Amino acid sequence: MADNNSRNEGDKTVLNSKRGIAINVTANDNAHFLVVSEGGAKGRTFELGDAPVTVGRHQNCDLCLPEPWISKHHCQVLQAQGKVWVTDLNSTNGTFLDGQCVIGQAVWPEGASLTLGSHVIKHELRSRKEFNISEKLAEDLRDASAYVLSLLPAPVVDGSVNVDWCYAPSAVLGGDSFGYHWLDGDRFVFYLLDVCGHGAGPALHTVSILNMLRDQTLANVDFTVPSRVLETLNGALPMEHHGDMFFSIWYGVYSKSSRRLDFASGGHPPALLFPPHGGLTQELRTDNPFMGILPKQVYEQASLVLAPGSRLCVFTDGAFEFKLPDGTEGSLEAFRALLENAHPTEGLEAKSIYQKLTTIALDGKLDDDFSLIILRFN
Repeated sequence: MADNNSRNEGDKTVLNSKRGIAINVTANDNAHFLVVSEGGAKGRTFELGDAPVTVGRHQNCDLCLPEPWISKHHCQVLQAQGKVWVTDLNSTNGTFLDGQCVIGQAVWPEGASLTLGSHVIKHELRSRKEFNISEKLAEDLRDASAYVLSLLPAPVVDGSVNVDWCYAPSAVLGGDSFGYHWLDGDRFVFYLLDVCGHGAGPALHTVSILNMLRDQTLANVDFTVPSRVLETLNGALPMEHHGDMFFSIWYGVYSKSSRRLDFASGGHPPALLFPPHGGLTQELRTDNPFMGILPKQVYEQASLVLAPGSRLCVFTDGAFEFKLPDGTEGSLEAFRALLENAHPTEGLEAKSIYQKLTTIALDGKLDDDFSLIILRFN
């Protein structure tokens, strides 16, 4: 028995995402798609058929968006009379079409955005062949993003050094990465790097650098000496041999027996050191250039002894270089004040900082990749 969503218009078989039924289409058969471009369900897609589509947080919705600011049955989308229509189902927080609140029913034009809570859904009219190709590419990017995330170490909640972190790329693939581990029974190494740009190229570059540091594959390098590590990386990765990509880095080695921290940075924002009982926050940086730009560059390092209970925050410039609603931009000074005054939730310290930044940023978005590592020295 034929389903009312099936078509016999060619010899190419695809799967209707609503009914899960194989249908035959030609290469030029166009269809209307809903594409979640922002929010926790980012990347989900849905092909519109003849039947109305319910969008909401309840599991029985055709397009389920699990978010507390979205009503159980928030809105309904229908394709009829050659147009796509959206109807608000008396939602608590409203349905917004290109920023305008939907009252009753409204036409949803191609290319327009529908906002429900923190989710944004795009309406796209595309051929199924094109869409399937694009979905395969998007799936590959999501797999690559999951791989990059799998390389990041787990937070450390006990021992002489505790570590918490938050990583939020501005695109599917970002240029930030970091790592930390014990070099031996006494020395703990940690590092954060930021490759210029976004997308597959910078992500591949940052993964290769991360693996060099994590697996200690740089030849003839003492990884307990930050300046030597930076000099060797700089010489091994000239930008002209790597798609004109350069990067910044902050690299530190902490000795638990002497409580001494040796560190070096290249073109990177300063790490912020907070004393255990208040007092002056210190900026930790060395005056070295970006990595990969100047061959045979000599890199300097610095040292200091940490008081028990000190907190160190290492981050990329995406933590403070973003637009504010009044047209100005964030600053390192404002970010430092936020860190000084933060009262984080147990076990969610770095993530709570990121969430606070999204509440003050324009449209709730940071313009660049965000990476923050918070270390406590017990």
